Amino acid sequence: MLDEVIKSYNEAVMDTDRTRALQVVADAIEQGLTPEDIVFKVVIPGMDLMVKALSEGFDTNLAQHFMTSQIAADVTEKMLLLFKVPPEITGRVVIGTAAGDLHTLGKRIVIGCLKAQMIEVTDLGVNVPAERFVDEAVARGAQVIGVSAMMVHTARGENGALKVRKILKARGLERKIKLVVGGAPFRYDADLYKLVQADAWAENGVSALKVIMDCIAEVKAITSMDRLLAAANGKILDHIPVFCNLLDQGARELGLSIEEYFSKGEHVAEAQLKMLEKFGHDNVWSLFYVGREAELFGCKKIRYATDGPPNVEDYIIQSYEDIANLQVPDDISTHPAFAETAKCLEILKREVGGKVPICAYLTASMSLPAILMSMEKWMELLMIGDPAVRDMLLEKCSDFFRKEIEAYRRAGADVLVYADPYGSTDIIPMKLFKELSLKWIKRDLEPGGLDGVVYYVGGARLNSVVDEVIREVGITTYYPGPLDNITDSMRLIGDRALCAGVINDIKLLDWTPDEVRSEVKRIVQGGLAEGKKLFFGTVVMPYGIPEENIKAMIAAAKEYGRI
Repeated sequence: MLDEVIKSYNEAVMDTDRTRALQVVADAIEQGLTPEDIVFKVVIPGMDLMVKALSEGFDTNLAQHFMTSQIAADVTEKMLLLFKVPPEITGRVVIGTAAGDLHTLGKRIVIGCLKAQMIEVTDLGVNVPAERFVDEAVARGAQVIGVSAMMVHTARGENGALKVRKILKARGLERKIKLVVGGAPFRYDADLYKLVQADAWAENGVSALKVIMDCIAEVKAITSMDRLLAAANGKILDHIPVFCNLLDQGARELGLSIEEYFSKGEHVAEAQLKMLEKFGHDNVWSLFYVGREAELFGCKKIRYATDGPPNVEDYIIQSYEDIANLQVPDDISTHPAFAETAKCLEILKREVGGKVPICAYLTASMSLPAILMSMEKWMELLMIGDPAVRDMLLEKCSDFFRKEIEAYRRAGADVLVYADPYGSTDIIPMKLFKELSLKWIKRDLEPGGLDGVVYYVGGARLNSVVDEVIREVGITTYYPGPLDNITDSMRLIGDRALCAGVINDIKLLDWTPDEVRSEVKRIVQGGLAEGKKLFFGTVVMPYGIPEENIKAMIAAAKEYGRI
């Protein structure tokens, strides 16, 4: 039956018989063909047939171009209402006739063709000012502006496509929005589109479909790494980078227990890639759990939860005497406890390396002792213990950190989260921070440099120390705590570094999606009010956060993180 429907529909379209084409579709639906089949197996291939006829020089006329596009648009719009699941929009286009021009036929053909391909089209009409083209494209998130001009003076004039280009350039939108032109003057002068600084031109309304689809694909090819690098330079491509620390959720994604999930690097990599696809954020993680670092020192006991991160169960430093005997591994990259992490990184680097930031978590020398001997015992040694014993431990932890960051860099991590809760005045006084923390931060990072390093205080507050770290160390990316005021963070950092706007993600356990969106809006708009060197981030992302809240958070960060 399908073959007969395709044949009858194409004959009706080529005969410009709209009534017959619509009747063919109505009969097909009555006989059991699905709306999805009508669109994807009849209408779109019919459009492709017309494009092929044009490219191969078959004798087709303007009326056939017009009717093919209009019938396709009519049928598609009717069928979409009957789809079981609404199809994904493949792109967005703003289109209109240039200022001073009142012609519409070519534009209508283009619109019909685009709608049949699931492209959302905003028709601005005729005599459209250049400013309106750009304003509407930005407001609607369009990848392409289409300017139609049927007269030489409207095609070449200062108020048409040429002015649209100037506005795009002035607003820094040239990589985000492509400019496509069409109309009779461009057919008679194939180089005219270059004169008006358009990205492309189309010979006719039907062939415009492929030209515009190629431009959409080019714009949408912006990678997560592109976004991050742009943000570091104070620019927003399509939206600010959205980082999401989805870690334990990977077990649920694969249907595994937490313990089974973290037993294999392949599991972690697979889940990271699946969640990247599902949620659409801008980073992946090589982190298993923080206790991995203790395992590299010889820890044998990890406590696994059913709905949260694993923790160290048996501290390897039980007494101060153990510090003297503590051995730093010679080569972390070949250590058995690093093997699964290395496998994970190998997969992530192969699949998304260079396109998506690959994050690694490394505990600073000032904070690592808390994992090796407990927070209580480390605080005791730090504040009232023997300074010589304290410094012996810090030196070993710093030696370890230097080897660890080198191993991660060699394995393919490019975002290196320098986790230092003891680098916040929430944990230690400012005097100790200046006298001790800064010294060990510098020692940790000196050999390999600061490339890719993110200063993170583990959910504690950053604002009180950020100026000191910038001036004394020079790190260029910062991750405040959720209790920091993002406006203050951005103001303190200024243009000197990239800063994260961080949500209190524990609240995501109980908030509604609307409450999540509201909080994301507050954070992102508060940050962008002070500058564009901003990305969005999370902290612990508890295992039990509903997926609808994760999706709402990421979607809102993208929406409010546009220019």
